[in-house]
Amino acid sequence: MGKTPRARTAQKKIVTRSLNSLKKLRKNNIPKVRESKAVAGIAHPIIARVWDGKKTLRQNFRAVGLSGDVNAPKPKVPRPLNEAEAAKAQGVVAELEQIVADHVPTTRFTPAGEVLFARQLVEKHGDDYQAMARDHKINVYQHTPKQLKKKIAKVISTLDLAEKHELLTPKEGQGAPASAVSQVSHPPTRRSGRPL
Repeated sequence: MGKTPRARTAQKKIVTRSLNSLKKLRKNNIPKVRESKAVAGIAHPIIARVWDGKKTLRQNFRAVGLSGDVNAPKPKVPRPLNEAEAAKAQGVVAELEQIVADHVPTTRFTPAGEVLFARQLVEKHGDDYQAMARDHKINVYQHTPKQLKKKIAKVISTLDLAEKHELLTPKEGQGAPASAVSQVSHPPTRRSGRPL
């Protein structure tokens, strides 16, 4: 006796479901190829020159004279494996120290609008950040006292000594400066970076 049409479609569904689950199992069991982060690429040319791909990260760092873990206690006596590696490590460390010594600190730029904003708040309220936060005429974006303190500290850190003195010692009876651009030491520029 044969199967009814309803039984045949139920049997097809069961077979189809089992085949789909087998496909998923096969797909999930394919081993994923993972790249080693250390082998993927050494960005610094000095380190890349002395890097040995057969060694681990810690072994390479120890051979160069660097510490792999900044929190680890510093060994009292570094132990290079031989004289050649010791000379190589000294050379690499000397080159890296030279790069650090030649580094020019980045100069920060504060937009003229932020300088004007900070100047107006300091002239009106001094160092009362609570009052600055409540002043909705100048502080239109309703910055919190903590945000205002950070913004003013950022402006002060980017200004030169004369501008800092002028900003921190407001004069009685004077309003905001006529032009913020004239008060800032940076020339005005377009968005593309070209001067106006």
